[in-house]
Amino acid sequence: MRRRLALRHGKGRRCRPSRRADQRRQDIRPRPAHVHHLWHARRSRRRRRRGVFGRSNDDRGALERFACAGQRKRQLSKTVLLVDDSLTQSFHLKSALVAAGFRVLTAANGEAALKTLNTETADIILADVIMPKMDGYELCRRIKDDPKRSKTPVILMSALGETKDEYWRDKAGADLYFAKTADTGKLLQAIEKLLTGNGAGA
Repeated sequence: MRRRLALRHGKGRRCRPSRRADQRRQDIRPRPAHVHHLWHARRSRRRRRRGVFGRSNDDRGALERFACAGQRKRQLSKTVLLVDDSLTQSFHLKSALVAAGFRVLTAANGEAALKTLNTETADIILADVIMPKMDGYELCRRIKDDPKRSKTPVILMSALGETKDEYWRDKAGADLYFAKTADTGKLLQAIEKLLTGNGAGA
């Protein structure tokens, strides 16, 4: 339907459209099809460069190669039971262990760890010293007194580096005493040595 033009001076004569009106009418016309095709092609190229998850394809490939190398080196089939009542410490240690290629089970105290061991099998146990209900010393002693689990390596961890902790470690029969303030990389190396049988005893 043609657009009615405004009447000039109240007369019935129609006004001719001005050049500005013609220009505005041309501006609102839809773009040609080839312009839209070019825009979609450029957007597709940008998405391919960024990758599926917002990373470049080179970065994504590097992460996949790193993960595969870590799994082959640390043997993904090995299971670690992490016993710690601190959610923050447990989260950071679990993240490091998973990145290294281990399967990680978690428990908040010694009693929960023993219940987990009734249904799951752990190749090595990392236990905090100070925990409610059952501390790390009692958990280690019960594991070492059980003939079925006595050969399972146990690493006791504590933020305290006092001599009495080392004494209780030896009395409980732990394979290694590790300070939480130490480097996580050293802990991973110690775990590998104990799993391969090259680690030193308590």
